Amino acid sequence: VRIVIVIIYATIVLVGFVSNLAVIIIGMQSCRIVKNRLSVTSILIIVLACSDLCLCVFCLPIQLHYQLTNDWHLGEVMCKIVFSAFALPMYVSVFTILLIAIDRYRLIVCPLKNRISVNAACVSVLLTVIFAVLMASPVMYYLTVLRIESPTNIDEYRILCVEEWSSDWSMEVYSAVTFCFMYCLPMLLTGYFYLRIYLRLQFRNPPLKSHPQKTIKTYKTFNILFLIVTNFTLCWTPWNIFSLIVGLRARVDFGPYFTLVDILLKAFAMLSVCTNPFLYCWLNDRLKKD
Repeated sequence: VRIVIVIIYATIVLVGFVSNLAVIIIGMQSCRIVKNRLSVTSILIIVLACSDLCLCVFCLPIQLHYQLTNDWHLGEVMCKIVFSAFALPMYVSVFTILLIAIDRYRLIVCPLKNRISVNAACVSVLLTVIFAVLMASPVMYYLTVLRIESPTNIDEYRILCVEEWSSDWSMEVYSAVTFCFMYCLPMLLTGYFYLRIYLRLQFRNPPLKSHPQKTIKTYKTFNILFLIVTNFTLCWTPWNIFSLIVGLRARVDFGPYFTLVDILLKAFAMLSVCTNPFLYCWLNDRLKKD
C-alpha cells in the first residue's frame, strides 16, 4: 500500500510541477515580451499556477513522508509552517477563481461597466494572500511538537507534529468558520456569477448568433471556466468535508484507516493541480500557442 501511495503522489507531484511551472514561465515571458498581453485573466491564471506549484513542491512531499513514517524530524518551526500552509494554496485558489468569475461577469453581464484593471487584480490577489495567511494563523499558533516515549524502551521515542487547541470548542468553531467562509461561500458566489453569465448568454438581446465567431469564443471561454470551477469543486470537496468532520470531532470512527483516508483524499484533491494547467491552456489561445 505504501509503495502504491508513493507512486501516486510522485506522479501527481511530477506532473503538477512540470505543467504548472510551464504555465508560469510561458505566461510571464509572454507578458514581458508583449506588454499588451498582461491581462487580468493572465495574471489570475499565473496566480493559480503558483498556488498549485507551492502545493507540489513544498507541502505535499513533506506531509506524505510524515504521514507514512509517523515521525517528525524537521523541528517545531517547520511543523508550524508546513501543516498550516497546506490550506493556504486552496484558499488562494478559491478566491482567485472567484475573482475570475467576477471579471467575466462584469465583461458579459455588465459590459457598460469598467472591467477589473490589472492593478486592481494585483491588489485583490495580494489581499487574498494576506487574508488566507490570517485565517491559517490559528492553526500555526496551536501546532506543536510532542515527544512520545516508548512504554517498553526509554531509548525509543517518536516526535509528532500535532494541533494542541486550548479547547475542543475553539477547534470546532474554527473548523466550521473556515469551511463555510473560506470554501463554501466563495464557491457558492462563483456558481452564482456563472449562472448569471449562462442566463445572459442564453437570453441576451441581440443574440450572439448574429456574430458566429464571437459566439464560439464566448461560449468556449465560459465552458472552460466552468470546467475549472467544477474540477476544483469535485477534487477538493471530499477532503474539505473530511477535514470538517475531524475538526468538529464528529463521532465517525475511521479506525486504523484514518491516515490512509486522509492521504487518499489529499491525493484526489491534488488531481486538480495536474488538470488545471491543461484547462488554462485550453482557455487561453495565446498561452496554448506559446
